Amino acid sequence: MSLLEVLLSNIKNGDGESWEDKFLIIFKIIDEEKVFVENISHSVSSEILRSNLYRLVYPIIYSEIVDKSKGKSLREEDKQFITNFYKYAFVSIVLDWLDKGMHENPEKIVAEVSKLITGTIDHACSSVNKEK
Repeated sequence: MSLLEVLLSNIKNGDGESWEDKFLIIFKIIDEEKVFVENISHSVSSEILRSNLYRLVYPIIYSEIVDKSKGKSLREEDKQFITNFYKYAFVSIVLDWLDKGMHENPEKIVAEVSKLITGTIDHACSSVNKEK
């Protein structure tokens, strides 16, 4: 089973209820597979890691966008745009953590991200909707 399959399996099996829980699962499994992930990250195939993280993070964020946009007439392309915006930010945070040696506590990172983006997804859904 590939690392991506392990991550997807853990996330889909309900190990994480909120996006924060799911994001933390990503950090924890990467930390458990540290040597493997570092080898991928520092090799020619680092783009494979990035692309797999994008594929993993997208549905987590998309489901949050769908939930936050209920009752708003948000077009599918707007949901996708907002999701991509957050996807790039989340994956960059994970990759930065990897590049810095994975020393920072993942719980702390997720808590900081949570504080930073609380309310911003609602705002993004409302702002995009107002422009129509």
